[in-house]
This record gives sequence, structure tokens and C-alpha cells, in this order.
Amino acid sequence: MIEAKLYATLRAMADGNKSVEVEGGPTVGTTLDQLVALYPDLRAGLFDEDGAVRSYVAVMVNGRDIRHLGGLDSPIEDGGTLDLFPPVAGG
Repeated sequence: MIEAKLYATLRAMADGNKSVEVEGGPTVGTTLDQLVALYPDLRAGLFDEDGAVRSYVAVMVNGRDIRHLGGLDSPIEDGGTLDLFPPVAGG
């Protein structure tokens, strides 16, 4: 199982859950697909019209940003953690 941790506005899109366990793997993309299958509202919060992760959303695998790994093709193993951060604004 993969633990997907949701932050800020993404929690509301997943029925208020802070953390969700999904079967997941072998890649971040397939894990996110499974998460979106459970909570369809997350699709608009995570992905753009082309199916890419929105530029302002941070997706971390075991604490590492997928932008510095293999993007949606980044591997994730059973027992891994996926952290999903929406944009944060304030001042």
C-alpha cells in the first residue's frame, strides 16, 4: 500500500481525508490514477487539461519532488509515501 497525504484544499476534494491508502505502484502516475479513481474531484486539482501535473502542485515521493525524479514515471514502492501539496498563498 502507498500512503497518499493530502494538504490544504486537496483534502476537501478527497472528502476531507488527510491521508488515504491506495494499492499504488509501480509509478507515481499509476498511483495518482488510482487515487483519482477513489476521489474523482482530485483530477481537476492535480492535473491540467493535458493530463500533466499542474505546475503549481507539488508531488513528493518519500520527501523528494517528482520534478527532480522521473515525473509521473517516478517509481514508488509498496510502503512509500506520496505527499500532495496545492499552491499556498498568503501574505
